[in-house]
Amino acid sequence: MNLRSTQGSVFRQVRSGIQLNLGRVSRAQQEVATGKRILRPSDDPVGTSYAIALRRQIASIESYKTAVDRSRPVIDTASSQLQEASNMVADARALIIQGMNGTLSQADRDTLAQQLELTFDGLLSVVNSRWEDRYLFSGTATGTEPFQVETVNGQRRVVYAGDDGSQSVAIGRNVEIDVNTPGSTIFGRFDYSGTTYQGMTGIQSGTSADSGSGYSQLTLRHDATTGTPGAGIALVQMGDTILGDHDLVVDGTLGTVQLGAGSPVSIPSPLPADLVVRDSDGSEVHLDLTGWTGADVTATLTGEGSISLDGGTFQPIDGTETDLELIDPQIGTVLHVDTTGVTRAGGELVTFGGTTNIFDTLLGAAADLRNADGLLQSEIVERLNHRITELDSNFDSLQIANGNLGSRAARLQLTDDRLGDLSVQLEGILSGVEDADLTDAVLEMTRAEQTLEVAQATGARLIQQSLLNYLR
Repeated sequence: MNLRSTQGSVFRQVRSGIQLNLGRVSRAQQEVATGKRILRPSDDPVGTSYAIALRRQIASIESYKTAVDRSRPVIDTASSQLQEASNMVADARALIIQGMNGTLSQADRDTLAQQLELTFDGLLSVVNSRWEDRYLFSGTATGTEPFQVETVNGQRRVVYAGDDGSQSVAIGRNVEIDVNTPGSTIFGRFDYSGTTYQGMTGIQSGTSADSGSGYSQLTLRHDATTGTPGAGIALVQMGDTILGDHDLVVDGTLGTVQLGAGSPVSIPSPLPADLVVRDSDGSEVHLDLTGWTGADVTATLTGEGSISLDGGTFQPIDGTETDLELIDPQIGTVLHVDTTGVTRAGGELVTFGGTTNIFDTLLGAAADLRNADGLLQSEIVERLNHRITELDSNFDSLQIANGNLGSRAARLQLTDDRLGDLSVQLEGILSGVEDADLTDAVLEMTRAEQTLEVAQATGARLIQQSLLNYLR
């Protein structure tokens, strides 16, 4: 018995062949159009898995690059501001040194003080600068102005209102870098090295620990002078600054008056009603010599006084207290002093070494130059020396911070370059996995199209029917 294919089976075979070749043409065309070898996971399951892993790495690199790109302007701007601040501090130091010149008049010092105050305003503006809507030096409290001016005990001072936190960004796997430096560590770092006194009044540190920061003004007040000079000499009482015991020697033969180790003062004629005599420590006593008999005098004069840290609450000075506690409740400062060496009244500059911010130093130096307390030239120089010591310490902190920011900027640049190179490498590997060879794809598409045409032509002949096909 002869077997022959039915019309339906022939038709199905032709259709199947055409569809198969049509699919090959379609895939080849997609490869040519997209340039991709893997169009769906089923095309290459292993390659697809590898490509997904590569894409994940590339996405991570892009996120790190984005973090680097956003961080660099912040660090660059902060570094630029710190450099400007460094220049201002250097200029301020030069002004302070110029103010130590003993040939300057008070008008000259007032001019220097005004320039220091302008430097203070400019520096405050720099350190309160922003990048976009964030303050650069306020730690993590980027919406808070970091350095603010307040008035305490009638004096302006700058306080830090930010926090000590650092903002960091990830620039690699388990690798982070700080993009900011809190202003407290740059312009007001705390590295307490001890309490120092200007040395004008003879006050010294007590035996107990102090608590405070920056500068404080210790006020020693003269309340009365006791003692009996004799020989018709009287005490004026007004304007005296002596505290404790001081020897008074009047030489009738030489016509001089000497207080302690101070220089002898000639007694003028006519006899004065208010002769000022100074000890070597700068303390003064006022004498009425209108009744002086001309006799020699050797006497001891004692200055009684009181002391205050806040300028309002005074405690008596008995000259025997080695650990007298003084408190300024407005700023929380606690000071312990030894009064046994006190010799004169006046304002004593107290420095909590290593805790003074750069702004209070500038304001203090300007106040020293204006000399509202009527200090002697040597006393002004001594105060300015204290200011320069703290200014230099703050300048060092400023330079260290600027160096840190510079190293971070350099590290971000290197990281950006490295991430860029790595991204290019991974993109190349991914291209080798996913992308099609365009030449091969075009040739395959041409072959598929030719095969489809042959299949269509062959199918057309196979399904042709005539009356003989039914008569057989």
